[in-house]
Amino acid sequence: MIRKKITCTVGLCLAVFLAILVPASSDPTACRQIDLSYGPHPAQILDLYTPCHEGTFPAVIYIHGGGWWSGDKAYFSQADIDFFLSRNIALASINYRNLDQARTDGLFPPVYGPLVDARGAVAFLQAHARELHLDPRRMATYGGSAGGFSALWVGLSAGMTDLPDFKGSLPKIEPMKAIGGVDAQTTIDPIEMRDWVSADIAYGGHAFGLAENEFDRFLRNRDQYQTYIPKISPSDLVGAGAPPLYLIYSAALDSREKDHNSLVHDPRFGIEFGKLAEKAGVSTVVVGNARNDATAMQGLMHFLARSLGEDR
Repeated sequence: MIRKKITCTVGLCLAVFLAILVPASSDPTACRQIDLSYGPHPAQILDLYTPCHEGTFPAVIYIHGGGWWSGDKAYFSQADIDFFLSRNIALASINYRNLDQARTDGLFPPVYGPLVDARGAVAFLQAHARELHLDPRRMATYGGSAGGFSALWVGLSAGMTDLPDFKGSLPKIEPMKAIGGVDAQTTIDPIEMRDWVSADIAYGGHAFGLAENEFDRFLRNRDQYQTYIPKISPSDLVGAGAPPLYLIYSAALDSREKDHNSLVHDPRFGIEFGKLAEKAGVSTVVVGNARNDATAMQGLMHFLARSLGEDR
């Protein structure tokens, strides 16, 4: 049932949008605003789920996976919505420009599209926090696979003011309270990926416009991308003062599966990244075997809620 219709102007959007508040779950107090534009590109939209009662709510921002090629903001669990809303936490789920759209827009490396858009979505939510009933200083990011990489980048790049060769201003954001990842890649450096995971891994070159199966070329031409890697790779960005981290992986931490999908989501991404984070004094949890342990995802959800001061 339609509850209420509102009209408002948002951020960088070039047009006025209509947002309809409707129930988001079986909870009648759960409301949603669909397809809020946080930028001028059609892909720069988000859905926002909030309790339908008065208040100012912390927020968790979900970034979907799909290798930065595909996916959609609708691809997340209804249980996530119910979990956060029951704790008076808002949940935003975002779309962003994929790699092809970023190339069309003249961005290099094309991974700037997904990354900068994710940060732009957070900036929008913080800039419009008052009218959206959000607390701009109590936000967290999480995502799956490439979305987990993006969630890490957003949370670890909060103090960053520029990017190499980026045409435009980098959206300014307040620091995140926490970062979570599911099967997240934690580095885009081909040497680090090979050393951490396996000599058989073939991933990451697509962030720079190569095909994934051109990993040898990616590795061979790494020097061409060295200007960008330290500004993109979470492994380079993690340091003292970073928010607490919680990473879960489908495979067991000692898994040595060698098919492409397993290597791309290998828990050694979390293990080795966790060593860097812990060395920098950053609280880090890495959990494996999530495909066989139904409590793993709950652990991540409780971590995010606890970091926002709303767990119970």
